[in-house]
Amino acid sequence: MSQRCLFFTAVTALILIGASLMWLRHDRLDIPLIPKNDAPIWLVEARIDFVALGEETLASLSLPDNPPGYDIISEQAASPGYGFSRVSNTGHPRGKWSKREAAGPQTLYFKAQFAPNDNGSTRRDKAGGPPSDPQRIIWEEPQATAAADLLDTATRRSSTPASLTRELIKAVQSPNNQNAALLLDQHSPQQLVVRLLNQSDVPARLAMGLKLEDARRNQSLQPLVDVYIDGAWRLYDLDRSGQMGITRNTLIWHRASGPVLEVMGGQNSQVRFSMMRQSI
Repeated sequence: MSQRCLFFTAVTALILIGASLMWLRHDRLDIPLIPKNDAPIWLVEARIDFVALGEETLASLSLPDNPPGYDIISEQAASPGYGFSRVSNTGHPRGKWSKREAAGPQTLYFKAQFAPNDNGSTRRDKAGGPPSDPQRIIWEEPQATAAADLLDTATRRSSTPASLTRELIKAVQSPNNQNAALLLDQHSPQQLVVRLLNQSDVPARLAMGLKLEDARRNQSLQPLVDVYIDGAWRLYDLDRSGQMGITRNTLIWHRASGPVLEVMGGQNSQVRFSMMRQSI
């Protein structure tokens, strides 16, 4: 083959590779192909603060995993003097920072970029299977009687796990329900719905979402109800009056058992979030 043919073959191969990469970015990340079209990208920063006790320190933060409605573009941890690793021993990713010895106020950072997609907020995603062991719910009186009455009423008005969830959410949000008012003295509305569902043998857990608003700082995660229905975990936002699904601007950050943040060798720990909308 002549050098001229080799040259045109190489040029053709490069054009095909470039076109394939362009289409892949458009298909997976919704990056527009037409000039002057903008695609939104959310930059989210998690800031962890705690006071180290002068000993070996380990901080563990739950990380988003295939969040509904969003693709993860990049991740980055910035914490001078700490080792960082991304692990998923339990099937759900966590970021872990470690240091042989630390004392005084400590600040750790985790940053990630997210691109919205069209998969929807109720898709079947990688949220795992049902819990292996049902959660045992224990109440003390008079909460036990109130919970039994509340659950009995909701059960008689429902026929499926989805309808039971809706009835419980409506009961918990009703200002005239005395049983719910008694239970809400010790539990948040989301926690109460999760406990009542588990009491009725419907697998449920708390999920944590972040409301995305441009140029917001010092934001906290908002609790959501995650219910195992028809072979998949389904999210409920109590602000949507018991309807299945979440709002478009909700980024699911934590969707697994266990706490969002754990710190060993430290105290007074908290995690706060900042976010910024960018265009590409």
